[in-house]
Amino acid sequence: TRHGELDSWEPPAGINVVRIIGWGLETPRGIVYKSAKRNVCNDDLSVCFVEEALDPEPLLTAEGDGTVVYLSADALGGERYYVNMFDYNKPRTTINRKHKNILEIESLQDLISTLVKKEATTTLPAFTSITKPDAGSIGERLRIDVHSPVLLNLYDSLERHTGPIPNPAPLSDLELSEEQIPNSYYWRLGEGQYAGAGGAATTTVKLVGTALGAATVGIERIVGDGTIISGTLFEDIPITAGGTATIDVIPNAEPVMLLDVDGDGIVDAEITSDGLSSEALVAILKSLIKTLDLPDKKEKQIFKVIDKLEKELAKEHKKEKVEKLKTEQAFKHLIKLVEQYQKKKILSADEAGELVGLIESIRS
Repeated sequence: TRHGELDSWEPPAGINVVRIIGWGLETPRGIVYKSAKRNVCNDDLSVCFVEEALDPEPLLTAEGDGTVVYLSADALGGERYYVNMFDYNKPRTTINRKHKNILEIESLQDLISTLVKKEATTTLPAFTSITKPDAGSIGERLRIDVHSPVLLNLYDSLERHTGPIPNPAPLSDLELSEEQIPNSYYWRLGEGQYAGAGGAATTTVKLVGTALGAATVGIERIVGDGTIISGTLFEDIPITAGGTATIDVIPNAEPVMLLDVDGDGIVDAEITSDGLSSEALVAILKSLIKTLDLPDKKEKQIFKVIDKLEKELAKEHKKEKVEKLKTEQAFKHLIKLVEQYQKKKILSADEAGELVGLIESIRS
């Protein structure tokens, strides 16, 4: 009934309707549901299992104002003016206009003043037009998505921040965020976090772990209304509460993730989209073990075993090319190596069993 009333509504006679249509910003145009798997563990990680889940992801268009797509804003027909918000925001240092504050664009205020006064509109103010701009004219942008127990933050070269911020009201359950970088956005949807910014300059992606788990990060560089120039995927990267992963996304360069597993300020591994080397995984493993609060005696025993493993890997990699593997493969490969070293009597059966059990727990 309500839709019937709204869909048939027309402006009263004598009322002139003028539509201002924001354009050029990444705007949700729909949602796609994908099948996903997630690990579920009890508190001490002694029991873990994988469950199926539906994960909603946003479908995007750059032809909108960050909230409303242009087709919706244009639905009434009649007199219309487009505002190129992407070009307006691009040179600003402290301003990031979107749907919520479109009327704060100075040239749009000038246009409205002209319309109210019924003055000539033969010459329009900057960033406004009577025809929809060409989607192909929208410059380079970044799209970043994360599915994991982390907080997703973006920083530009001026240290402006886009991403979640603490809520000053300690008893509130509202999640707050800010979008200081021009033409940037940050959204939460289902299990995922989504962020983006202009792609012409270096953008730093910083992930901060909120729990022990695995981070999967997708980075795409796009132009126009979604043409992908390049894409990078970091899959199932181990992370802990307080751990960090930092990626400098530089134009025309392959992104590298700097992983600080335990948040102590020391980089434990450098990871490319090709995957992990066994040595990198061992370094990550050592940092993960530090976060498990094992008794001192047990932790020393484990590190003694891992030191043996590191030495053997170093010997092998002097002879062979270092192989890079996806995280799941790397864990399996590491377990296989431990079992091989047991057979060669480099590790005792107890040492190998202890280490394999720990690796399996962390892998889960």
